[in-house]
Amino acid sequence: MTTISSTQSTKDLEAAQKEKTAPLITKEDEQEGNESFSTDVSYDHDVSLLPMVYLCVVNMLLNCSYGICAPLLPIDAERHDIDQIYLGFMFCVYSVSMAIFSPIVGKYLYTLGRRNMCKWGMIIVAAPFLGFFLSTYLTNSVLYIAVFMTMRVIQGFGTSMVQTSSYSILTLTYPTKINFVIACIETSAGLGLSLGPVIGTILYELGGSALPFLTFFVISITIGLVIKRLIPCFVDDIQSNSVQTDEEKPKYSELLTTKRVVFACLCVFIAVFQFAFIDPILAEYMKETFNIQPQTSGYFFLALGLGYMISCIVSPFYLRYFSNMRVSMISCFILGIITIFYSSSYILWFLTPNMVVLTVALLLAGIANSHLMITPMEEMIEAAKGRTDSASEVLNDMCSGLFNMFFALGEIFGPMIGNLVFSLWSFAGMCDVLGVGCVIFAVVYFLSCDLSLHKAPSYHHLSLTLNPKTAPIPQSVQSTY
Repeated sequence: MTTISSTQSTKDLEAAQKEKTAPLITKEDEQEGNESFSTDVSYDHDVSLLPMVYLCVVNMLLNCSYGICAPLLPIDAERHDIDQIYLGFMFCVYSVSMAIFSPIVGKYLYTLGRRNMCKWGMIIVAAPFLGFFLSTYLTNSVLYIAVFMTMRVIQGFGTSMVQTSSYSILTLTYPTKINFVIACIETSAGLGLSLGPVIGTILYELGGSALPFLTFFVISITIGLVIKRLIPCFVDDIQSNSVQTDEEKPKYSELLTTKRVVFACLCVFIAVFQFAFIDPILAEYMKETFNIQPQTSGYFFLALGLGYMISCIVSPFYLRYFSNMRVSMISCFILGIITIFYSSSYILWFLTPNMVVLTVALLLAGIANSHLMITPMEEMIEAAKGRTDSASEVLNDMCSGLFNMFFALGEIFGPMIGNLVFSLWSFAGMCDVLGVGCVIFAVVYFLSCDLSLHKAPSYHHLSLTLNPKTAPIPQSVQSTY
């Protein structure tokens, strides 16, 4: 009897060892129609990248659909005699909606399901395009503004559902490649924002204002109907027993009282703020200083976006060798210095307005911004797990909600404050203030955080194979993961 028991014990150990060495989502799993999925927290060449490709394409099309409003909204607004101030609100309300709903979505991803949230988010995003199409036939200006702003709120809500669930799904599916997947999402989002106005203009020329809106209505509905089948079932079946009740779930209050989480959120805010504040004022500055027309100033915006996208593609290859915290601090410090070089500075009195210097500064600022956007997510998740003493996957949901909320806040306050300061002061003064602010933030960040954390993350090669149709995660594996 003792011999048999010993043999069984040995076989159990071997089976457990095999389970730990299985890959995350194998190509065979993809071919079998999502019936079985595995999770790996190690770098494994057999891991399928298809889920990441699917969600990157979805986010590209999502941002593309957002971008088509840029060239079309002013045309319709002029036809309906809409004042410029109302036009600004019609753009801004989208980001306000995202800032409000992103943390709420993050809180309920666990309850409603990450795949369901992504699916219904795309379907909700489709609805406003039908509203935009119908609103073009309205003749009353007040009614047009009300309908359009309502549609923008709905669009922001749907976008918060898709983006928050996407970040959570990918950070759970590729837990040791978080910086890589965030970089891929940001690249696809930047590509979508760049292509959106171009595609919108082409479709408008071909079929008027109806064609762009109806096209993206069909695209969004189609994605909503198929996306759930493309995302691994695994992401909705990895819940641990420790969060089965609302009382035991992590709370936002715990995360927002953690210094590392707060600083990471502020890095996202600063990156988006710095990217967005020149949107309403750079064209005017170029016209006043260099006598360059607004349509030509678009090439300078291209320099900022180009640096951002190139860096998003390249940076994952070296970021994993450095501490996320250290990268964020250095990037913020460098971004502050670069911002001062945008114009003739009051601090650097020897500077004179120069288009070459401005172009190079915008290119470098895009690179620094990309580092500030890529590193905070992994930093937030690590800090949240340490603060709550929990490895619950709900933390990924909540960190994704916070990430998107501070992203949206940067989109709101960047253009608003940039336009206000530019009208009251000057472009050079605005750049000096923002530059000094970034440098001070980087120094405070450095002095406030534990220096022992300034090291590259070490990954534990732990894997677990899950089949959501058969059984939950074993308790022994849950506690380790």
